[in-house]
Amino acid sequence: MNPTEPRFLREHRFDFFYKNSEKGAIGQCIHEIIHFAWFYVWHEIFQDSWGEYERPSLKWILSEMVVESIMKDSYAYCQAHEKEIRAHIQEAESRGMYL
Repeated sequence: MNPTEPRFLREHRFDFFYKNSEKGAIGQCIHEIIHFAWFYVWHEIFQDSWGEYERPSLKWILSEMVVESIMKDSYAYCQAHEKEIRAHIQEAESRGMYL
């Protein structure tokens, strides 16, 4: 099964596959949030049409390369600080604050 997980840059939202694992869902969310930040900054600088950021444009390909390199660095950071991150999440959840 190959789920489709569309994103909507102009509307600041994305969908992800409901049967994804917890780890897969978190990874997908991080991936898409990085896209949103990347294209927000890109759009502020270059004022391109939002349609130019969709697949299979060169700008989309570049964003995929950037996302992967950022995620690799972020993953290493998360691994190194997993205990603190989990404690922060548990504290937020105990106060009724959800990420």
